Amino acid sequence: MEMPVNRFKQALESKRLQIGSDGIQNLEAIAAIDGIDGLFVGTSDLAASMGHIGNPDHVDVQAAIATVPDRLKPSGKLGGT
Repeated sequence: MEMPVNRFKQALESKRLQIGSDGIQNLEAIAAIDGIDGLFVGTSDLAASMGHIGNPDHVDVQAAIATVPDRLKPSGKLGGT
């Protein structure tokens, strides 16, 4: 599938930040920074920081990730994993 040139340029110009445990803890403050278009959770880094090395599917890690969309919603920023 070919991406239209304008969408490709927009994707290149957007600024997305990968976050781990500190980012999850400070999500709203990071999302409030001008110029950040989106935040993405580094699932392996997050899992390791939570003591679940190599297990990003651990229930605690997934629970932390699950909070991201609702917490980002007021900022209008994109989020993902």
